[in-house]
Amino acid sequence: MTNLSTKGGTNVLHGEVYEYLRNRIFNANDFFLSATHKPKPPWIQNQFGAEVGGPLRLPGHDGRTRTFWFLSGEGFRLRTGQPFTTTVPTEAERAGDFSSISAQLMDPCAGIVNGHGACPGSSATPVVFAGNVIPADRINPTSKALLDLWPEANSPGVDTPSGAINNFNTVARTGGNHNQIVGRIDQDITSRQQLFFRLSHWNVHDLPIDPLQNGLCADRCTEEYSTYAAAAGYNFNITPTTIFDFNASLSRFKYNRIPTNAGFDLTTIGWPASYNATIPSSMRTPPTPCVANIADNIMCTQGQSFIQDRNTQYNLSPSLTLMRGRHRYQLGMQFEAGYENYAQTNVASGSFDFCAPSQACFSGFPFSDFLLGYADNFSNFENHFFAQAVVPALTAGRQVYRAFYVNDTWHVTNRLALDIGLRYELQGPWSERYNRLSYFDPSATSYLTQLLPSASTPVRGDVFLVSPDSRSNIPLDEKNFSPRMGFAYSLNSKMVVRGGYGIFWVPNYVSFGLNPTNDMVNGASTTYTGTVDGTHPLNSISLPFPDGVSPPPGRSLGTAGTQQFLTQVVQSITEAERDHQSAYVQQWNLDVERELPLGFLVSAAYVGSKGTHLEQYSHQINQISDDLLAQAAAQYASGGRSAVTLLQSTPNPFFIAGEALALAAPTTTVGQLLRPFPQYTAVEIAGQGSFASIYHSLQVTVRRRFAEAGSLLVAYTNSKLISNTDTLTSWLETGVGGIQDNNNLRGERSLSSQDVPQRLVVSYVLDLPFGQGKRYLSNVSETVNRLVGGWGIDGVTTLQKGFPLVFSNGQANDATLFGTGSRPSLVPGCNKTRAPGGLASLNQWFNTTCFEAPADFTFGDEPRVDATLRSMGVNNFDLGVFKRIMFDSYERSGMEFRVEFFNLFNRPQFAPPNTICCTSNNANFGIVTSTAPGTNPRLVQFALKFLF
Repeated sequence: MTNLSTKGGTNVLHGEVYEYLRNRIFNANDFFLSATHKPKPPWIQNQFGAEVGGPLRLPGHDGRTRTFWFLSGEGFRLRTGQPFTTTVPTEAERAGDFSSISAQLMDPCAGIVNGHGACPGSSATPVVFAGNVIPADRINPTSKALLDLWPEANSPGVDTPSGAINNFNTVARTGGNHNQIVGRIDQDITSRQQLFFRLSHWNVHDLPIDPLQNGLCADRCTEEYSTYAAAAGYNFNITPTTIFDFNASLSRFKYNRIPTNAGFDLTTIGWPASYNATIPSSMRTPPTPCVANIADNIMCTQGQSFIQDRNTQYNLSPSLTLMRGRHRYQLGMQFEAGYENYAQTNVASGSFDFCAPSQACFSGFPFSDFLLGYADNFSNFENHFFAQAVVPALTAGRQVYRAFYVNDTWHVTNRLALDIGLRYELQGPWSERYNRLSYFDPSATSYLTQLLPSASTPVRGDVFLVSPDSRSNIPLDEKNFSPRMGFAYSLNSKMVVRGGYGIFWVPNYVSFGLNPTNDMVNGASTTYTGTVDGTHPLNSISLPFPDGVSPPPGRSLGTAGTQQFLTQVVQSITEAERDHQSAYVQQWNLDVERELPLGFLVSAAYVGSKGTHLEQYSHQINQISDDLLAQAAAQYASGGRSAVTLLQSTPNPFFIAGEALALAAPTTTVGQLLRPFPQYTAVEIAGQGSFASIYHSLQVTVRRRFAEAGSLLVAYTNSKLISNTDTLTSWLETGVGGIQDNNNLRGERSLSSQDVPQRLVVSYVLDLPFGQGKRYLSNVSETVNRLVGGWGIDGVTTLQKGFPLVFSNGQANDATLFGTGSRPSLVPGCNKTRAPGGLASLNQWFNTTCFEAPADFTFGDEPRVDATLRSMGVNNFDLGVFKRIMFDSYERSGMEFRVEFFNLFNRPQFAPPNTICCTSNNANFGIVTSTAPGTNPRLVQFALKFLF
């Protein structure tokens, strides 16, 4: 829990006015822009504001000593540019001419295609496109209509066997406006009772990040959000040993994310008008093509996402403090009610990936797959799902949180204090105003069983709507007890030992997969099936959804209709499961603190934590067994793909009376029918607590306060974080390790991608000892003192190891057809590392020859997160120089001027290198092409502040 407080007024009028300014003329250039002789990007930043407070005086009321007010306002304006280096198709490639690449271009349909350019049910052996040129009549009309999404190359790039790469450089406009107003009233009702009331408003406008100027933004387009909040607090000292507190708050959050291309007419790319009718104009954009290695750092993000959020929060927190002898008891409760009206989709008009890592690459080259219109099956690549169109409902979710706690701080002796507490939490799961929630029961008999021949084996697993009585799709966990205990023992006047242990439950609301907006009945997913056998395209993007795009059904279809909708239309489902394990973290620490000569204070602590039942957004449970994969691997090794039983075509048992009630075609593969839930192409359990973590660290801190105003803080951490999951929000973070074998989560245990083994932070503030009252020049005149006095410096130095790298296999592996992931294998005896430092390392950050694709149907032996290879760490120095001038001897008014240098020595922090291996299509493997997100070259900031 985090408690924040705002300033209050005092008995004397006081305040300040300030302005912070940055401009590109004072900044250094981005490393890669400078290397290509490009100018510095725009950068104008203004942060300005004022705050004032004092006693409230009204006619007939003098508020001195009783009533106080405070008001503040702040504005922030930023206009800057974000550099992008990427690859766009050449003119020849746009026309279907790939004669410049070394790989042979294959026609998976051997020239025999239907009216949409696909070859469903084909068993033909792929043939070579003559001269590596796609005939004009084979270029998909929808692909041709979307070609203008890629701009023309504006730099020569680098010629490689897979064509020109990094041939487009640009600087995208970024920035936005922020405004905030806060007002507060404090009232001393009596000498024992105090009351405060606060109102605040905050609004933000974020500009779209659109590097290609095509409306397919990088991550998101325009954002508008605002918050109105009110809070009140009452404090009553009932007796000198009994204190009552009561706090209440109310907030309203409003957020809109608006795609630039909203209102797009899908008939202009050859799609049926019915698609326009189903997809609301506010979220209807061109489909998102994600072509591997072709502007994928931009176009494979959720840049056309639509979000509408209206969130209201109520909070009540009464507490009672009792001081009895050597005990200080605290009792209290917390009540929170959250109401969220929410809708989101990243892919309302559909998103399609081409030659994504480990997915089918039909022609052998990503952009040629795009021209042919051959997209991959459902997958999660970059930061959202592909091979789906998702039209959301505006859901009305509700969560109620209740907690009760008691704590005893017991001073056992003058040297020993104990802190013992217990917190009990009831973390209410989501409900939805109209009961539009569902759940998956893996042990239930599927509705499809009754439609199969009587002797058929029952099909397991089905989805059910929540009942109006229970309303939630996961149960309320009534066992969330959180004991906390700690101690402090003074060995002597200069040395203290402290320790503690506690259990902390992870809140339900952080698991976005369980939010009602992501329920299958609210986020209607129409799934595109690219292939059944991994070789021949079943569909193409000229008619990706033959039966149309489905609107969200809610409860309108009933249980039976919902079950058919999910097998027939959605096919790949993400659902909650009733057997839900709540996530919790155990934390412990032991600290020794010692006062040293010269005013130094040193502490050394061991800090650890263990996460249990940790959640991911979702967890795949429909993976074929590892034994069957091993058999397939042996068959492949002896006779190739044609010898693999799992890939053999077989009649689809769910194709009944001329209609596919599950899967997508009259035939399927033997392997699909051997999956745990063969009626679905994927079954992901939302927010399931299947994962764990362990953290150990040594934390050393040195503090020193200087007699003449100043302080020094040195903090060093040596740590290790091990886990088999890294985040609940993988789409918001880069370099997150993914699961390869869902049947063996123990085998996914590795170093965490968030592991930071060493971190050193040195922060300091020092008033320079010059001027009146200081060590030097203490007797100068007032005029001279205004020049030499009041100077100071402050700064922060951060040194940190880089994050470990995460590798994926870019070559198609047929195991992924049946629910697995894929990582590369390591060449035995090969040294992966290279000598650190030097510009040459940017072109080969590690030894790329040490990685190879695993054999078909096998798992790579590269860990989920690599323990030996890391991205660049942090080596940053920030420095500020300030000057204070007081206007009177009582120091009631004055001015402060500051100059601040961020990244003083202009040391670039490079982004991780490309880590998609084992495909000739990716010439960037092992190469660093940008600086790390959120880092900047040297920036200079000027600030001026008036105080009164």
